[in-house]
Amino acid sequence: MLNPIDKALQQAVPTIMVPAHQELCPMQDYGHRYLIAADGIWVEVLRPWLHATWPVALQSSVAMPYGTLSRKVKFSFQKLPIDLISRFCAEARAASPVEHGTWITWNGQSGEFRYRGLDITHASEDELNYIRPVLDEDESLVLDLHSHGEGGAYFSPKDNRDDAGEVKIAGCIGLCDQSIQEQAYRLCLLGIFIPIPGPK
Repeated sequence: MLNPIDKALQQAVPTIMVPAHQELCPMQDYGHRYLIAADGIWVEVLRPWLHATWPVALQSSVAMPYGTLSRKVKFSFQKLPIDLISRFCAEARAASPVEHGTWITWNGQSGEFRYRGLDITHASEDELNYIRPVLDEDESLVLDLHSHGEGGAYFSPKDNRDDAGEVKIAGCIGLCDQSIQEQAYRLCLLGIFIPIPGPK
């Protein structure tokens, strides 16, 4: 008999064999699941604002009797909220040379973005600590923004550790002491980091 804890974990995050002769049944509930395909292990993530399917570990040495998948990233919105990102850039410029941060959330019912100022407990030129906001029932974290003060826009090893278990878009704003700031964005899928273009 399966241990109750293992049973609960497997129900919460199941592993599905991709059928070779019919379509894979789509996810019904928000969360994520792992998929065993002909070429290895994939993850499928469903959120109110995102549906993504992406490889975790690919292989071609062993013939697997399963179907194939394709990489997919689909957002529920057309574009990132430039006005809210511009608001953050102005705040980051004012806070420079210390780091600054904010969240931008998505309401699955109204389809609206919301600017979530953070309760920052510590900020320096190379570190930012804050208390995570408590979100409303229909609210999801979409964009986690932080700045690098006068430094460039990149994701540090600490950023990688902080983002490892998250599903969100991470954004970094750099060169905050200059008139034109540098920006970098990536989609975080539970430890997978996918570079994406910034807002236009």
